[in-house]
Parts: sequence; C-alpha cells; structure tokens
Amino acid sequence: MGWLVTDPVVVRQVLNDAAHFTLLGEGGVGHLWAQVLGDYVYRIFDGPATPTCAPALVTCSPTPLRDAADLARVLVGRMMADLLGLDLPPDDDAYRSVFGTGERLARLALGSAASTELPPDVIRQAKVIIADLTRNVPTAFADAPADTLLGRCRELGLSLEETSGLAALLMVAVTETAATAMAHTVALPHDTGQQRHLIDHPERCRTRSATGYG
Repeated sequence: MGWLVTDPVVVRQVLNDAAHFTLLGEGGVGHLWAQVLGDYVYRIFDGPATPTCAPALVTCSPTPLRDAADLARVLVGRMMADLLGLDLPPDDDAYRSVFGTGERLARLALGSAASTELPPDVIRQAKVIIADLTRNVPTAFADAPADTLLGRCRELGLSLEETSGLAALLMVAVTETAATAMAHTVALPHDTGQQRHLIDHPERCRTRSATGYG
C-alpha cells in the first residue's frame, strides 16, 4: 500500500476487504507483530472492521498552537491514554512519554523493513518496550468501562495477554498515523495559501456537528 497501490479509494477498499486480503501473510504487519507478541495475533488480528468510537474520543483542546509537533505528541498521548483507560498524571509530560515510547517501538519496526523476519535482538528490544508501554494495562483491564478498548476486550473474552498485545499495537499505530496526520493538517493550509483565510475566519476551523469535534 502506497507503493504499488496509490489510489486512496482502492486502498480503502483493500484494507476493508477481509474476505480477499489478509494482513497475516509473510511480510504483512500481522506476521511482524506475531513474532513480537505471539501466535495469538494470527487468530485476532485479521477480520471485518468494527464500529468506530472515534467521535467520543475527539475533544476541543484549549492549548494554544505554538508548536504543532509538540502539540501532536501531547494530544496523541492523551488520546491513547483515554482509549486504553490508562491512569496517568494530568501533566503533559506524562503524555509526551507515552508518545515517545510508542515512537521507539515504531522505529524498531521501520528499521526491520528489509526482511520479513525480525532479528532476535530486535524482538528482545521490542518486548522490553511493550512491557513498559503496557505496564498499567493489567490494573485498568479489571474495571475499565465497556466503551474503552480494554473494557471491550474484557467483555469479548480476550485474555490479558491478548489485550495487552492489542494495546501495544494500537499505541504504535496511532502514534505514527495520528501525529503525522496532525502535522499534515497544519501544513496543508500553508501549502495552499489558505492559512490567512482560516485566521480571519476562525469559525471555519470548527465543525457544526454535535459530536464534540473541534
């Protein structure tokens, strides 16, 4: 995806077509994660999409936009902590740390792109990072609300091991994709020359829906 298939509509169709395409073959992301998390990934990683709870996770932030990169780190860290039901201190540094840990794990995966098999040293490093990343999951898993990832996994009968693995996987996926999307969103009005229009008309920066989007 992105190299052989570049049309975004076709990419979306492929990613949502679990009947004809799989993430579990050699070289696929499911194969990569199975080497780090265990063979249970093959049972739960692929399949039809589930309903999104994204609107409930999106809130308006009063934080002034002085540093887009740092703001992305903090917001992504907060989003993942909320999604996973993690109990973290309220200061921004705690969420920068969550983001940084996910980023370290993502860099390991990117550094292994030349081979479909992860070297033992990379697997060892990944397991250490995952243990740090999911250190709060066992406590939160027991009583997490049903509308959080941990609560859904518990009610679906997933084990703590499987839930911790999914938590680590989502942390990496969201760390890279959401932060990159935020940076591109900031860059887009500058690249198109529309930033002055948005500054003069701030009401256009917010949606009119009742979902809390901002």
